[in-house]
Order: sequence, then structure tokens, then C-alpha cells
Amino acid sequence: MFSSPVRAIGLVGAAAALAVGFSGSAQAVPDTMDAPYAQAAARINANGAIQASKGIDMVTRPQLGTYCVSFTKALDLAQTAPQATVESDGFGVVTVITRPHGWCGSEQGTLTVVVRGQDGLRKDMPFTLAIP
Repeated sequence: MFSSPVRAIGLVGAAAALAVGFSGSAQAVPDTMDAPYAQAAARINANGAIQASKGIDMVTRPQLGTYCVSFTKALDLAQTAPQATVESDGFGVVTVITRPHGWCGSEQGTLTVVVRGQDGLRKDMPFTLAIP
């Protein structure tokens, strides 16, 4: 049997893991993606978790089918041509908004990615993102 302090630490750790799981945000992983000609790139799960990335600081999912992507270095997003693709067996359409948008708190330097299903409604789906 574990002592009370050990159990308490375990419970705190489990609660923290659950909080991250339900918050819809994922912290950056070290650059794990080989994308030599991209300023930033990522493979994002439907829940907003980062599978692999380069130059991505954090991804949050404030609402269904909406993802906010921030970067490890400042990018002038208005001067970029982001490319995003749905990574799913189902049909999906991705819209990338380079200007500050209310869905992502109107944050400067944050990319808003919106994924819609075949019915045109926002839907959580995995996607890839690259900024050449």
C-alpha cells in the first residue's frame, strides 16, 4: 500500500492529466517533424493534440472544429501561404484564417484553423498544417 503523500501525488498527477485532456489544448512537443523547407509544420489530432511538429508552440481547441495554432517564433502570418489538409477517411474541408480572429481571442500571430465535415458543420478532425 502507498503512503498518503504518495497517493496524493498520484491523484494530483492524474487530475492534471485529465485537466489537459479536457481543456482542448496541447503543449508543444520538441521539433519532431522533418520539414526542411517549412517555417512551421504539424500533424494535429482531432482533439488538438500535436502528433509531430516543427516550430509550433501550442494548439488549442476552443470549440468544435476550431483550432488555434501559435508558433515558437513570431511569424507575419499575413505574408504566409499556409497549407492544411484533413487527415481522415471522411470528407472534410479546412479553412485557414491568417488574420487575428475572435475564435482564437483575436491573438496576433495565432493561426485559426476551422475544419468542417461533409455536411458543412464544424467537426473535430485530424489535419496537417505547413507554412512554407
